[in-house]
Amino acid sequence: YLSNSSLTADAFEIAYGKDGSGNAQWMASWNSSSKEISFDANNDITDESAWSYINISNGGKIETIMWGAGDGESDSSSGSAVTRADAWLAAGRNTSGKVYVQRTVDGGSNWTSLNLDGLTNISDSTDQDHHIRGMVSDGTGNWMLAQRGNLYFSSDSGVSFSFLLQPTGDNGHWIRDVVFTNSTWVILVDKGS
Repeated sequence: YLSNSSLTADAFEIAYGKDGSGNAQWMASWNSSSKEISFDANNDITDESAWSYINISNGGKIETIMWGAGDGESDSSSGSAVTRADAWLAAGRNTSGKVYVQRTVDGGSNWTSLNLDGLTNISDSTDQDHHIRGMVSDGTGNWMLAQRGNLYFSSDSGVSFSFLLQPTGDNGHWIRDVVFTNSTWVILVDKGS
């Protein structure tokens, strides 16, 4: 299967979730500066013509993409009431001194950019060790993401994030991935040698 013969970039990650109407959907992230995200509009990942490509103008190259269910409850932790909805989040490389997470609740048709600049310990360096690596949802509207040795948390379906903690106590031990399983958040840490 060839997703797009005209796209010369490598794919970083593929994920399965739902569109804004609750239908099954696939999305992928790409090592590209103009078509960072693709999504399959009809859930047939072998149908090349059904994939749509999105250019995220201020987001850098997207390395990680994931869907998470929301619980439909109202949450005002971001300052205004929002519904913890099903959402796709995408993130990766920093660009132009900015750190962004991209979010869609309609299956990829429209994306909003959440600027994480100003969060405790967040780094806007474009160095590869400063990319957002791990990102995961617990399926009830809570999200966690990692950058360097820092964990950031959202309780409002990715509308806003705040610094949570440095599990190893410093930025020298980089978190490479975050997963949620069996009611437990698990991180993978690179401790150098």
